[in-house]
Amino acid sequence: MSVLERLYFFHEQISAGRYPGIAVLMDEFEVSRATAHRDIAYLKERLLAPLAFDRRRNGYYYTDVHFQMPFVDSPRLVFFLAMLHKIGQETGLGGLAEIDALKKRLGGMLFVDHGELIDAMRCEWVAVEHPAPAVFSAVVEALLARRQLRITHQAPAMR
Repeated sequence: MSVLERLYFFHEQISAGRYPGIAVLMDEFEVSRATAHRDIAYLKERLLAPLAFDRRRNGYYYTDVHFQMPFVDSPRLVFFLAMLHKIGQETGLGGLAEIDALKKRLGGMLFVDHGELIDAMRCEWVAVEHPAPAVFSAVVEALLARRQLRITHQAPAMR
């Protein structure tokens, strides 16, 4: 299980009023005490969770009950990920390492199964030409460097 999955699990436990402690992470995910401590520190220090420890209950709680983890049930992010997948797939750019890395990173932030949304979506393009990844990269690099490009296009019937 990834650190994000452990953090979201811990967040769910706190939100449900269960006062989870280190042992909950250790038992549920079979991680070491040090890893569980690092996860909780990350939640508090990096994600700015208003965590406090209740000695009587031997567990953590939020001092601000309205705290939400980033990307919890983010329909916009799920939709963006699905669109990224579809656009890459239908334009022939789905095999680019940069797009694959972005999809993997975004997908790791979500716990919703976005596969169903991807299957339900359909993007319709009029006359799609699948550019070679090297050509696409050259165009993007030229745009970023603000270099002028000369593009010669031939209609498919003229080839």
